[in-house]
Amino acid sequence: MLHMRWSCVPVALALLLLTSVASGIDMTCPRRPLCSRQFCWSYLATEHDLADLQVRLAIEDDLQHHLQLLRGQDEAVRRIMNALVHKLMNPEESLVLHFAGDQGTGKTFASELISLAWSRRCSSRYLPSCPSGDSLLSIDFTSLRGKKKDELVDYVVATIEAHAKRYPHGIVTLNDVQVLNQQQLEALAPLLGRGDSFDGHAGGQNRLATNKLLMILTTDFGEAGRTTGMNSKRLETLIRDEFRAKLSSRVEATMISVPFLPIAPAVAKEVVEVNLKLAQCAFPSIKTLTYDEEVVDFIVEDRIDHLPQNNAREVARHTRFITSALLNEATRGATAAGVHIHLRVGDDGVKAVTR
Repeated sequence: MLHMRWSCVPVALALLLLTSVASGIDMTCPRRPLCSRQFCWSYLATEHDLADLQVRLAIEDDLQHHLQLLRGQDEAVRRIMNALVHKLMNPEESLVLHFAGDQGTGKTFASELISLAWSRRCSSRYLPSCPSGDSLLSIDFTSLRGKKKDELVDYVVATIEAHAKRYPHGIVTLNDVQVLNQQQLEALAPLLGRGDSFDGHAGGQNRLATNKLLMILTTDFGEAGRTTGMNSKRLETLIRDEFRAKLSSRVEATMISVPFLPIAPAVAKEVVEVNLKLAQCAFPSIKTLTYDEEVVDFIVEDRIDHLPQNNAREVARHTRFITSALLNEATRGATAAGVHIHLRVGDDGVKAVTR
């Protein structure tokens, strides 16, 4: 964890270590973006100075820290890290990452985690949590599928153009690219790395530079649970057959495919543990949060029938649904000394016991 001018590194690191406490899984609370967790001298700047080696090392360290939360996706994390380290060293070079997999396997979550390291500040000053960084722009094509080609291009380009003016090296996530037809794909090809600029808007008067941006495409495989039981090799073949051949003819820059595997029950348990830790991090008054192993089993078994359809996202959502109200009630009236909470399974579900 590094200051932009490195004067407060020991203090900032000590504060982080002091505020992260042990629970059932060995991890610390997520770090907020650099300028949301400590003072930055260049406060008005919207981006990190990527020409500074120490800044690049700080971003890389934050990336490694955040991506530990992406459970069961070791190969995806490896590919993402390799690509982003290269992008940090070559910020003017186009990079398109293609996140492909079933719904709920962590594609959107991965983009948000990357943005926490890539950005200087949180996406909102008003939320107690910090789900993503402010340099992240997400466009969902599912909600735009009714637009005609020219309308779609005008909207997408104008939106990205406004974002790129503020964050020239920002992140743009294009979700559900598979819903686009051939004409729409062709029109938006520059956003996928075909050239360094884009003829924006119908009149072609504005040009949008995309090479500095980090572009992330996400595609789903349509039928929920379609990739259940597949390993990385089989999933890679599916990506190539269904999406890569369709997109690669329109992409001149290197597009890196990142397969997201469906989660197994064992990984589902890790997802529960991660979200129990995240729940603890949302309540500063909780000094320790421990739990019986039966708590993890209970949450997983409660949603096991839904795993092929919703995967990690559903498990994470259900964990938060169960624990948020419990922890809120248990911390009500907590003193400055904080509270120690233990979760166990009772006759009618998960219970919180203060200690």
